[in-house]
Amino acid sequence: MKLSIPFSEIAEIIKTKSGREVVLAQKDEKTIAVEYVMKMTLPLVGEISKSFGADLRLVGIEGEKVHLKYEVCGALNMVIRGGLALFPEYANQKYFTVDGNDVTVHLDAIENVHEALQRIDVKSVEFVPEGAVAEFSVKL
Repeated sequence: MKLSIPFSEIAEIIKTKSGREVVLAQKDEKTIAVEYVMKMTLPLVGEISKSFGADLRLVGIEGEKVHLKYEVCGALNMVIRGGLALFPEYANQKYFTVDGNDVTVHLDAIENVHEALQRIDVKSVEFVPEGAVAEFSVKL
């Protein structure tokens, strides 16, 4: 069986959970581009915005763990690593861990997802222009 999830739906989930609006787009079948626009209002200057982007590559799926690798420009990478060094609790959350540019998402920590993964075997995940497509079989 195959399940398609549009990027717009994934972005809406991210917005609901984090309050951040992101734009997602396919780069290739294993990589998506993620863009976030930060807006702020400064006295005497007014509103300014800065766009940040990253490429997120699906490395693999191992049981209930999804392994990703992110790539960003050098300056943003220094900011991310510096922030994680100052606040290590953000690098090792219940739902994900970060090690360098490697991110592991712990699907078993998300109750509804964990329950669903007890009933299916995920065969593959790939990105298409519209979103993500997962191929799976039902456990009997």
